[in-house]
Amino acid sequence: MKVLIPIVIGLMVVGCGKKEQSKETAGNAKNTSEKPVKVLTAEEKKVFGEFEYKNRDGYILRYVLLENGVLEIQVGRDTLNMAVHEDSSDKWKMANGEIHIIDNYNRYIEVFRVNKDKSITDIGYISAGERTDYPQNKQRVFKRVKDTKSTSETKEPPANVTDTLAANFAALSPGINEIKVEHDGQSRRLIVTTPKIFSRQNLYPILFCFHGAGGKADGPSKRWSPHADKRGLIVISAEAVQPQAKWNFTDKFHVEEHDDVGFILKVVEALVASQVADPKTIYATGHSSGGLFCYRLAKETNVFAALSPMSCGMVKGAHDPDQKTKFVPILQVIGDQDKSFNGSQNKVTMYSASKRIDVWRKFNQCGPNPFVLEKGKEIMVYTYASQAGIEVALCQVKGQGHFIRRDLRDIADSLALDFLLKHKKNK
Repeated sequence: MKVLIPIVIGLMVVGCGKKEQSKETAGNAKNTSEKPVKVLTAEEKKVFGEFEYKNRDGYILRYVLLENGVLEIQVGRDTLNMAVHEDSSDKWKMANGEIHIIDNYNRYIEVFRVNKDKSITDIGYISAGERTDYPQNKQRVFKRVKDTKSTSETKEPPANVTDTLAANFAALSPGINEIKVEHDGQSRRLIVTTPKIFSRQNLYPILFCFHGAGGKADGPSKRWSPHADKRGLIVISAEAVQPQAKWNFTDKFHVEEHDDVGFILKVVEALVASQVADPKTIYATGHSSGGLFCYRLAKETNVFAALSPMSCGMVKGAHDPDQKTKFVPILQVIGDQDKSFNGSQNKVTMYSASKRIDVWRKFNQCGPNPFVLEKGKEIMVYTYASQAGIEVALCQVKGQGHFIRRDLRDIADSLALDFLLKHKKNK
């Protein structure tokens, strides 16, 4: 499977993600990988082949040093089901007895030591002519699994959604990355923004953001991606199936239903497997339809440390926590002139803002008396806390409707991030 982003493994680099290749460019890249672009030296002939690293979650990261000097990377649960990332702009060579993997686009070199047992260890990187060595506890040993690999024998094996996503996440670059994948027979799109200083040696907090009905991933990405640098997190703007572009926040509501919950869980699984995400700091927010979807995720999943639904209602019955639901902090942001502030009844019954907060406050065993924070004249935050530190909060914006004025929205967004990031998930 062609991946639209460059390979960045185990490095700290500063730069921007690649733009999506045109069909012509992608085709040329494929042809380049099929035809030798260099003649290996005697030293290089001794090392080209396949090397694997297995992380603590059982995922295999495989580097394939092809005989044409091109690097291929694969990720999967087992050697028979590996998602392939291949980019002919990434080359490898021997230099001073070390393997150098060269990313010409981002202009850095990943350095591997060749060990006596024929395994290789990533020991550092070279950027702007300066070399940085990793601490020994951050170095990874890749075991040699095959002496040679002919490009004529290279095949793209089938891979499941999680493995395909993990291959993409293993190849994230600093800045904006776009990922497309098939799930449940539908094309899915993610816009992933990493900090400009992004290191594959670190685990990052993750913020999912979900657009409103009829939207695309681009809007929430533009809104939330500046916080990637400000807060040191990775922002993932997910897109609902187009052209309906509505999140399946409850069954039997939309004419077409899609497995949105299943897809997001696959994304989370891949983020953890590829050692990008800190599993204790995964968060979600969403506007309107996306906010309703947050309530469904709060009830039905156990992967989020906290959630912040915005400018939305909460469906009576469908979103009430049940015996399978785990405690989870929730902050609701809503304008007091929003159509769902006082609740509504059409195809489904929506709780009022005060009622939905009361439902989750009681479920999370929070006390009845809130801590009140006044932010200017328009924003009031009422926070209820339990003895275990679980919180439920209402951020009420005075005089605002479904779309909150930009300056007030920015303040509410910052308050929401303060709320989310102070919570960590207990396993």
